[in-house]
Amino acid sequence: MQHLPDNVHFALVVLAASLASLLIFRARHLRGHTLDMGQRNLLATNFGFFTTLYTFFLGFAVYTLWQNYSDVETKLAEETDLLVVEYRLSHSMKDTDTLRQLLREYVSVVVQDEWPAMKQGRVSSSAADIYERIWREVSRLKPGERENFAVHSIMLAKMVDLNKLRHARLLQVDGNLYYPIWTILYLGVAFTIIGFSFSNVHDKFTDAVYMVTILVMIFANIYLVIELDRPFGGSLTLGPERFKEALATMRAISASAM
Repeated sequence: MQHLPDNVHFALVVLAASLASLLIFRARHLRGHTLDMGQRNLLATNFGFFTTLYTFFLGFAVYTLWQNYSDVETKLAEETDLLVVEYRLSHSMKDTDTLRQLLREYVSVVVQDEWPAMKQGRVSSSAADIYERIWREVSRLKPGERENFAVHSIMLAKMVDLNKLRHARLLQVDGNLYYPIWTILYLGVAFTIIGFSFSNVHDKFTDAVYMVTILVMIFANIYLVIELDRPFGGSLTLGPERFKEALATMRAISASAM
């Protein structure tokens, strides 16, 4: 699913909702109400129930996405730890200079090429190519001594785990929410604004405070949903700091091994 830039996305939501609320607010005070007090109270009660239900839905979306955001952050740490462990284990095997070079190159490409691509909702083909070469290089290794068989088995197992973590990271690039969820979120905004037509308390200042308070909270939650939906894009983006640290650690390991 392709996304507009997050700031533009949120600005469009705010602009559309603000314009609609302004028009309804103006039209409501110009034409007045044809409903009696009992009918207005009934509609106001139903509108309050809808607002509560919609607020719960928004809160649940924010909570779920925040949990996912935290999980992605944890998996980034696990992914880089596995890369460093693989690099350390390679020193126990012969003819692994190429493998270590590929590991360093892969981490560097993830930082320099794949991360900017993920911010745009894309995947780096360069990182994917180097990752495949790492797999082939690990599979190509032939342990010469009995103890090296155990090391090689561990390295292969770590590659399996690394594959899962890389796949999980790339799944976050395109967002987590499907179109039906976005439709419900935006319809909720529209219905909330329409509902203001039946909640006139005949005091412009009170009406304005009431409308602004509700809309600010709704916009704030929608903004969080937009930001958290893509952990690698927007103002709450997760950066490649873990991979930078992993690259520095790999270079330090190589320097100490000389």
